[in-house]
Amino acid sequence: VAALQVVRDERLTERAHELGERFRQGLRKIKSPLIKDVRGRGLLNAIEVNAVAGKTAWDLCLLLRDRGLLAKPTHDTIIRLAPPLTITAEQLDECVEIIVRAITDYCDFVVAADTPSKAPAGTTAEMFSEDLTIAMLADGRVLLHFDFEMHGPQATNSSLHSYGLLPRQIGEIAQRYGVSELQLAFTQGTWREARWGVPPAAQGIGAEVIAQLADGADADAQWSGLTNALSGVFCASLNFVGTESTTSPRLAFAHSQRGGALRHGFLPRENVCTENLTPWIKQLPCQAQSGVAALLNPHRLFNMHFLSVAMALNSDADTLRYRQTLSVVVDTPAYDRSWALSALAGRALAAPCPVATRSSVRVVAPAAVQVAPQADSTHSAGTSVTHLFDLQRRRVDDIVFTFSAEFDDKTKYWAAAKDTPVPAIAAHRHITGHGSSGGIET
Repeated sequence: VAALQVVRDERLTERAHELGERFRQGLRKIKSPLIKDVRGRGLLNAIEVNAVAGKTAWDLCLLLRDRGLLAKPTHDTIIRLAPPLTITAEQLDECVEIIVRAITDYCDFVVAADTPSKAPAGTTAEMFSEDLTIAMLADGRVLLHFDFEMHGPQATNSSLHSYGLLPRQIGEIAQRYGVSELQLAFTQGTWREARWGVPPAAQGIGAEVIAQLADGADADAQWSGLTNALSGVFCASLNFVGTESTTSPRLAFAHSQRGGALRHGFLPRENVCTENLTPWIKQLPCQAQSGVAALLNPHRLFNMHFLSVAMALNSDADTLRYRQTLSVVVDTPAYDRSWALSALAGRALAAPCPVATRSSVRVVAPAAVQVAPQADSTHSAGTSVTHLFDLQRRRVDDIVFTFSAEFDDKTKYWAAAKDTPVPAIAAHRHITGHGSSGGIET
């Protein structure tokens, strides 16, 4: 009752209406292509922005934060603004000024991203490529391997201007914890070498993280901070990678000659779910809205025999290279001699990501399989044929596979099965038991 009396005595309802109108009028005076809409009621307001160059409402909220204004991003393109009922008109006008400055800085970044030719001499232009490999496996299943790669100039500070296509979160983490190389993978299922040959990448079941840390600092503290930060970004339990789950290899993973501390952490019981995939997809410049990434359908990906979601970061004095890969083994429609890529993924291919410098689909299939439409180029190796589609050269909505009479409906094996390369050595790690019992066998 006392609270309602305050609302009535201090005219908070009327103030909210009056100040809200003042706030929205100030926001609508901002002339910027970034702003799509301004709406609200009372002091509950929202700005809808146009996502450009892979940047969303989150990035604009970070700029607002750095200038002293806290706002909440939602649905990638909406910023919620809910000042307290006790705010004054002067304070509200100051908020509008902060938003104007942040939008101006944001647009400066977009212009710089759209005109790489005007970059200063000696800087590294940003590039993004997206590729999909579709490989027929010897037991009738199909491997879909997505490969996205970005590289750009090394960040010199924590401002938005230092990041374009590269995910800001990953760049800041690498800068803060002195990471020169980083690999992270979430894997479920077992890769069957005897049937499927050499895997696209050697990943252990569960969650695995490898990092090369800089010299001259407390490596254990850096490692702890790094795993906690990655845990928050990818919604995983990497913060539980303690000393008992961490090793400091001296011979294994010795791919870097930069020195520093190498750390390897492993959580074999980590479950892989859509909560890991969603932030991974959001790091792509066009997310899952265009290009080969449009095929990333969580409802299909997590109901398959094998799935590995990974990222790798490599940085030097001038360049950041960031690579995201996803490998999944899917079933083909039973007893069908003809099926389409859209039937496997549950989605169709889309136009290439506008910022991509390369967008391609590579199909590796036995000669007994007809691929339509006709590829831009083909080449044969043994009994297999590689079909290459350049998505930037022409639009490809779907790819259809038709099996000849050589295809055996019962076993789903074909002549190319004997040509499947099998690794000379294969190691597997299994979890046994249940609850707190059992252990890991290699």
